Amino acid sequence: MSIEYHLIVNSSLRDEVFKEIKASFGDSDLYCLKHFSDNVIGFSINGSSSDWGADFEITKTENDLFIAIHSGNYKKILSVIENRLINNHISFELEEE
Repeated sequence: MSIEYHLIVNSSLRDEVFKEIKASFGDSDLYCLKHFSDNVIGFSINGSSSDWGADFEITKTENDLFIAIHSGNYKKILSVIENRLINNHISFELEEE
């Protein structure tokens, strides 16, 4: 199972949102950083044995942010992202691709 979402934010905030998402999962004992570059972050849920290499990834392109979730815990993952953005007063929209 894989679900992809387009995370729509103000383009001037894209880098900040990318960093906030990384921090929200990196600060948790429930998630393990699998890979990281300037444009892609991949996390796994601790104890998970996903064939994807990462249970979810956040990709930053020149114009957009995308979230690919390869886990049945998509509601929990999206909730963490949504709460972090709301708590930081960042307006956003999520569209399922």
